[in-house]
Amino acid sequence: MEREMWWFEKVKRNLHPVVAEAKNNEGKTPRALFTKQNRELREKSDKWTKEIANACIMGSTLMATVVFAALFTVPCGTNENTGTPHFVRRASFVVFAILDTLALLLSYLSLLMFLAVISSPCEEADFYGRVPGDLALGLNLLQYSIETMMLAFSATMFIVFKDGWLWVPILLTVMAIFTMLMCVGKSWTAGGEMFYFVNENGDIIYLFT
Repeated sequence: MEREMWWFEKVKRNLHPVVAEAKNNEGKTPRALFTKQNRELREKSDKWTKEIANACIMGSTLMATVVFAALFTVPCGTNENTGTPHFVRRASFVVFAILDTLALLLSYLSLLMFLAVISSPCEEADFYGRVPGDLALGLNLLQYSIETMMLAFSATMFIVFKDGWLWVPILLTVMAIFTMLMCVGKSWTAGGEMFYFVNENGDIIYLFT
């Protein structure tokens, strides 16, 4: 639907305004004909887009819940007298706090993007970059949130295994990075197939690459 809208607007810009709004023998304008011919496509696009957004909202909500709880579940506990974390001055703890907060913010932002998609009426004009762009941005933010959470997990392992067994957090970090790279490659492949548009020159532009 987005590609059809881009082609329609491209042709419209290349025509004289009077010609672009002229009526045919049936008294219908080009916009009316476009709406009639693409009604089924718009309905399918509306349903597919909102189903994807609904499914991703569950993931964003789960991510936000997990990282929010982790932010107040300090690794290795806190000092009973002062209430401050035992390893508040360790670099690994600072990295954990920053990454966990960043994951929380990214998950909330992705949730807002998906809510914007669901609340959209998904009319023809909405598919002219806005709805697909919001959905693509939400998916990207959700992916970044997951990756940041994995890095925060790795930082937590360095806190837990602070005395000896250093190979354990190193191994877990390598595994986490390997998993992140696989997720990035998969998301780029899937995103390149789902989200693209045609620019003014008629070239297909992918939103995820």
